[in-house]
Amino acid sequence: MPLFEIRPFQRADRDQLADLVNAHASAVVPGMGTSVASLLASLEALGPPQVTAWKCAARSV
Repeated sequence: MPLFEIRPFQRADRDQLADLVNAHASAVVPGMGTSVASLLASLEALGPPQVTAWKCAARSV
């Protein structure tokens, strides 16, 4: 079994994603954070991710 799995975002991931976003935000500005609802609204406003040729060709080291 792989150590991690790459898959599309699912609504069941919302609490874990909000915790991650809030941990990063509070590291920069103590006490800063966002609600799950506002985070999901932001993601939905962005629409589906755009896959370009550059993204397909990009590799990580």
